[in-house]
Amino acid sequence: MRLFLSLLSVVVLQAQAETLKVGSKRFTESYILGEIIVRTAGGGEHRQGLGNTGIVFNALKSGAIDLYPEYTGTALTTVLKQPPFPDARAVLGMVRAEYERQWKVAWLTPL
Repeated sequence: MRLFLSLLSVVVLQAQAETLKVGSKRFTESYILGEIIVRTAGGGEHRQGLGNTGIVFNALKSGAIDLYPEYTGTALTTVLKQPPFPDARAVLGMVRAEYERQWKVAWLTPL
């Protein structure tokens, strides 16, 4: 199953099961966005408060979750270890290209 949503820089992998598994980090906005994803998709399992960026991203790569809300700036600086820069469009382009190249992970349209 492949899902496309327009949410705050959501990362998605092709789902391996019938039930959509959405992860979120340990802060309120991430919980809310994860819940919005599940409800917009018409159902699924929301795995709330999995941990920090590294933990949630590893859950995504391992297939434990299918998607989670993420900020492009966090992806750029925390995951890709690149310095921040102010051009949001360029940051999204770089993050999209590198996630696809390194992990075959697709970034969706930002909200």
